Amino acid sequence: MSTLLNGSRDVQATLSSLPLFRSVSPRVLTLIQPEQMTKVYSDGDVIFREGTAPDSLVVILQGTVGVLAGERLIASRGATEIVGEGALIENTPRWASTVAQGTVEALVLPRGVVEQLLADPIVLRNLLGILARKLREATTPPTS
Repeated sequence: MSTLLNGSRDVQATLSSLPLFRSVSPRVLTLIQPEQMTKVYSDGDVIFREGTAPDSLVVILQGTVGVLAGERLIASRGATEIVGEGALIENTPRWASTVAQGTVEALVLPRGVVEQLLADPIVLRNLLGILARKLREATTPPTS
């Protein structure tokens, strides 16, 4: 059971605070049913497994998720970030696994809901901004 969304008096305000849903209309946000889409993962739980078909996108509400290529940790994602968008957009098998690092609360958005959300230009713009930031992080050399 969700502690962040189901316990919130104003679910739409909480959703609107997430980067993917910033400035999105309340009408579009009604596509998201937190009581049915929120899941809590325990430390070590696999959220996605590398090579599987993409059926959802995950918004991390609380906690940290490790992104692994094989056994190698290639990224960590925390609260308000998304995982699983690349394979879902490309409709290709997942190229990495994601594993809960500690307790993780997440909003698991099924493919059908994601497709409906992406019909909204604001959601689409927000997703493009998130992807641009991830690309910049992946291609910017670390500072000394």
